[in-house]
Amino acid sequence: MSELIAQHCILLEQWKENDQFYQNRDDILNDLQTELIRLQSEDVVTFRQEINKVTKLLCCNIINLNESILTFFLDYFIHLFKQWHESTYFNDENDSNTFENLANIFISRSDSLTNELLVKEFIQCLYAIARTGKDMFTNQNIKIITRMLHVYTNIESNYGTRFMDETRFDDGIIQCLCAPYTIEVFAQFKLSAQFEELPLTEEFVFNGLFSYVGFINRELLQKQSLHLRKHLLASLSDLLDSFIISSNEWSESAIKILTNITTLFLYCVQMTEPNDICLDVQKHICDTVIRILLMPTFRSMKFNNNCLQYVYMATLNDKTLDYLKNQKLTSTMFTIANLYKNESEIQFNTYRILAAIMTEEDIKRLDDPGAIAQVFLDQLTEKKDLPGWEPRVKNLLTTLKSKYFNLYIFIIVFFIYSFITT
Repeated sequence: MSELIAQHCILLEQWKENDQFYQNRDDILNDLQTELIRLQSEDVVTFRQEINKVTKLLCCNIINLNESILTFFLDYFIHLFKQWHESTYFNDENDSNTFENLANIFISRSDSLTNELLVKEFIQCLYAIARTGKDMFTNQNIKIITRMLHVYTNIESNYGTRFMDETRFDDGIIQCLCAPYTIEVFAQFKLSAQFEELPLTEEFVFNGLFSYVGFINRELLQKQSLHLRKHLLASLSDLLDSFIISSNEWSESAIKILTNITTLFLYCVQMTEPNDICLDVQKHICDTVIRILLMPTFRSMKFNNNCLQYVYMATLNDKTLDYLKNQKLTSTMFTIANLYKNESEIQFNTYRILAAIMTEEDIKRLDDPGAIAQVFLDQLTEKKDLPGWEPRVKNLLTTLKSKYFNLYIFIIVFFIYSFITT
């Protein structure tokens, strides 16, 4: 134990934003740094105990640290990152606690977090997590990696306002998502979905890695999408199966995660891109999400619409489209339209699916084709006010591709489209 550090820590604990402290602040911080440097070279065990004590006090008190001690702490923070990814654990509990203390000190200082050496060691941690698997995914200090990942996501995405340029983190993130243990984390999530607070491992995967993917560079993600679909699509399918069984027990935070994951799979990772990858899994997901929509659960309307959007995406692949047609889903789709009659986006997607799967006989038996036309007209009106509305409208029109379906609504929609583009 260091008497000097003990005395100065008492001063820190008694600090109440008084003038005397500010007058002596640099002297106190410089003395602490000098003593820590001495201990680091002479008595490593005591050094670990003392730097844990000092950093714990400093991260709990709002003190403007001077540049000198911040540099000293940053160097040790970098050292701890290197130690963690090389050994997968700390030999001393003091190191583990100091690691968290320093994270608390630096997370509010984004300029320090962009330090070249720190970024390099953080990226090496991502590679080590992907390579090592369970031991590092479940390590208690994974929470530090998650918190740091949130900060780096905010920095690279300008606090969620834009998609990222390609970054040095991208490859490590993708490797973590494609690690074999990630599949096990999906399976574990089914057991913890009833709780608001997630275990640290699941927090890292779902609120760390997937949050980053939401802003990752689109071109890079497209290059990785095939690999990600092969690795994770079956896990998503299992998760949806579990939701059907126990949806009423799922916590709000779990519902939010499920909504975010299905959104990412649809629009970012493009898990439903038309192809024959995991065809049986794609068919099973179609069956599952239709069952979810018929329950119905109103926990998250965004999630419900994601479910329906997945079925629509399946109509873009000839094999899954043939499968849907063979299921004779016309009546089911109209049931869904009725269940969600006040949800315009779900109505729209339901009729897009019907446009793809209805037979000529189905079309002839329509009770109210005008109501269907109104759904498309409402969407058309909404889309024309959005930025970049022209391609959106054209996409809407190409949805109406059944020659029989078109007889009822295409002429009306095309007339309105012609009107608003003149």
